[in-house]
Amino acid sequence: MESVALKQEAPALKPQAAPARLALVPPSAGGHAPDRLMAALRWTWPKLWMGLGLGLALFLAYLHLDEGAVQLRQALGQGWLKAMSYVGQSLLYINIAALLWRFYLVWTYKPLPEVSDQELPTLTVIVPAYNEGRQVLDTLHSICQSDYPADKLQVIAVDDGSQDDTWRWMLKSEQELPGRVTLVQQPKNQGKRHALYAGFLRATGDVFVTIDSDSMIEPPTLRRLVSPFAHDKLVGGVAGNVRVLNQKAGVIPRMLEVAFTYGFDFLRASHSRVNTVMCTPGALSAYHRQAVMPVLDEWLDEAFLGQPYRIGEDRFLTNLILRDGYHVLFQSNAMVFTNVPVKYKGLVKMLLRWARSDIRESLMMNGFLFRKFRQAPALGARVNHVLSWLDMTAAQMLLVTGLISLLTLPPVVALYTLIGAMVVGIIPMTVYILRHKSFSCLWAIPYSVFYVVALAWIPVYAIFTVHKSGWLTRQINTKTPLAERLRALLGQGGGSWRLAPVYATAGLAALVVGSGASFWVNQPALLPVRVAIAQTKANPENSARQVSGAGQVLAYTHVAEGQPRWRIAAAGTHFDQENGTVDLRGVEMVFYTKDGGHIRLSSEHGEYDPSDHSLSLVGNVRGTTSTGMQLATHSLTYSEDELTVDTDDEVTLSGPT
Repeated sequence: MESVALKQEAPALKPQAAPARLALVPPSAGGHAPDRLMAALRWTWPKLWMGLGLGLALFLAYLHLDEGAVQLRQALGQGWLKAMSYVGQSLLYINIAALLWRFYLVWTYKPLPEVSDQELPTLTVIVPAYNEGRQVLDTLHSICQSDYPADKLQVIAVDDGSQDDTWRWMLKSEQELPGRVTLVQQPKNQGKRHALYAGFLRATGDVFVTIDSDSMIEPPTLRRLVSPFAHDKLVGGVAGNVRVLNQKAGVIPRMLEVAFTYGFDFLRASHSRVNTVMCTPGALSAYHRQAVMPVLDEWLDEAFLGQPYRIGEDRFLTNLILRDGYHVLFQSNAMVFTNVPVKYKGLVKMLLRWARSDIRESLMMNGFLFRKFRQAPALGARVNHVLSWLDMTAAQMLLVTGLISLLTLPPVVALYTLIGAMVVGIIPMTVYILRHKSFSCLWAIPYSVFYVVALAWIPVYAIFTVHKSGWLTRQINTKTPLAERLRALLGQGGGSWRLAPVYATAGLAALVVGSGASFWVNQPALLPVRVAIAQTKANPENSARQVSGAGQVLAYTHVAEGQPRWRIAAAGTHFDQENGTVDLRGVEMVFYTKDGGHIRLSSEHGEYDPSDHSLSLVGNVRGTTSTGMQLATHSLTYSEDELTVDTDDEVTLSGPT
């Protein structure tokens, strides 16, 4: 095959349409009513969202600080907890059923057998590269060493405007692999999608294979990957099996090796049994020409919220192929080894990119999956799609609830979360040891815990930043400072619409922080504050109150008309959730008389009831007055509303009257 180095003389590609600018139309400017309505909505909904979040946060705080809202707070709290309990139990049962179903599918899964040279289709391998450096040379060597007939194999490497020495290594591959590689150099970086598009336009094979430039394949990989096309004419795409190339580079790659095995040898294998693999990975995938070419322009021009979408090109192409009625399968024996992030920051960027793409493409899949889009049965595909939506919605609600619970009961929630994460980690550990017979399976447990502690926030964050489509990795830092970006946005027409994510994120943050704070102040550690506030509200003139100690020691002075009326102190407090009362330990209460004297009462135990503002002293109650009189009884109750002290027990008085 002739080797050609194409630089500026590459065939003209389909021009990229300029992103549409949404101009806001003021009411006085005329225009169609629907346009004016949409303009108004774009202007107001972000602010309404933020206002709703702040309002709800303040309302929740009120419920936990104002004792007059005790019953309402308890009803709402019990209702929310009960609802989340039902959601959690339902998700548990659903996931157990789904796990058993998928175990059955995986148990009965087998990759389709390899076919002979004569049955193999002509093949074009496309390798897009951006700032890849020397690795692209090793990738191209691994492809050209494949056990695939050379006369049926075309290899195209596309440099997507790299700013490092990637092109130089590509030229070196041309020298070392004469006649085997076609080189294409994009004049500027336009993204992986455009690089693949350039390769598709030059492809001559009946099947297209895409391989990431940081990946290596085994000699039989290509033959195994494309054999399903010879077995079934309805196959439009095939996903390869991705393993980690740089396992020895650190802890994160070792953990990802186990995670990848679960994602491919378990999840994608089960998806393949229902002919609907949801995503063909960029690291290694194959597509039939007749499935790709009719949707090529639609795939290139994908947009979301009116803006070009640069990520998720593999998932979107899979969606288009499935929508047109083709099957998408998984070949577990078609291995590719790819480099993965070594540091936490890189891992976050990769997972965030995937999460945003999953949300976007799941929305797109809703448009065709629940109608008759192919002749073959599609129930399994629909079940998998519903399960993915449950994971992206209900599971994330439980996550936020769990975070709030972590603020309220840190030791208990943290312990159960840790145990739950370790139990969940047993599943990928089992899959890995059955598949590879290696003790590396043990990395599944720390990764499961690591995910809960350090990565579980990513799907939630992705929901509110799904509009972003930056690739995030392999970028040379050319970011504009945040202040300049905000000034540019605010200075343009339609700035409020463009800042919608800012408003939405601010509203969400207010809601979460306010909710967490309101739950937090309901805890025993801050009950002295709540007791003081509740008692102080009985008289607007109260101004001198003192709450001290580390949350367990209570000291409060009630002041009216500038004078102290009574004082309470306790060595310890505990909130009784069931009865809604505050249990006190080591209680002392002092009443100040108008003549300057006082009555001092003390007991071993006490109980404060916020609903009727009463304080009961129980167990060896002792009292003294400023005149020296002494009092002894078993119990008594002080009513703040009636300003009386009552007891049903015998009272012993001694000393001067």
